[in-house]
Amino acid sequence: MEKRGRRIIVASIVSVFFCLLILQIILSISSGKIDVVKPEVSIQNEAEINLDSELKKIEILIKMGFENADIYYNRGWINSRKGRNDLAKNDYTRALELDKNHADAYFNRGLIYMKGKKYAEAISDFTEAIKSDPSMSDALCNRGNAYLQAGKVTKALEDYTKAISLDDKDPDLYLNRSFIYRALGRFKDADLDVKKAEALGLQADILKAN
Repeated sequence: MEKRGRRIIVASIVSVFFCLLILQIILSISSGKIDVVKPEVSIQNEAEINLDSELKKIEILIKMGFENADIYYNRGWINSRKGRNDLAKNDYTRALELDKNHADAYFNRGLIYMKGKKYAEAISDFTEAIKSDPSMSDALCNRGNAYLQAGKVTKALEDYTKAISLDDKDPDLYLNRSFIYRALGRFKDADLDVKKAEALGLQADILKAN
């Protein structure tokens, strides 16, 4: 199973409000009065995020010259959620131009390449994400998926096993590795991984479908 894109960076959204707050203070001083308001509370739940509203705020900041990797990453995240993958890819690329070690930008751009069946590019991006954050088990999982799609079964097995060593409570990793074991004729190992995935809470209907 494929791992979802990395989440929006809440800290950067908060910084948007602080920048707007600063702008409001400057305008208030210019007009001879100060009416300071508190920035909005950080959004903790993705479901609470108003994508159009946040996108407008980001566009304002970019026009004002407030550019950094996280701003473009967040715009890419929003564009991706709205199904604008080409725009999202461009934003992640811009984020990486500003911060070549932005692991989440590599990760999410890699997912876009996966959707386009550009497995070599996806493998490259997931590899860079892992270099930037060696603990990113999701990147190992998705690179394993890309290797599998590219016919590199041994490398896929290596990635799934490494990901499990980093996160042994993720049922998807065991399920993915079970596919490899079956392809290699290692049926006992495959059955053990399926049982482990089930014990960790993977739904029975998902197991049966696979």
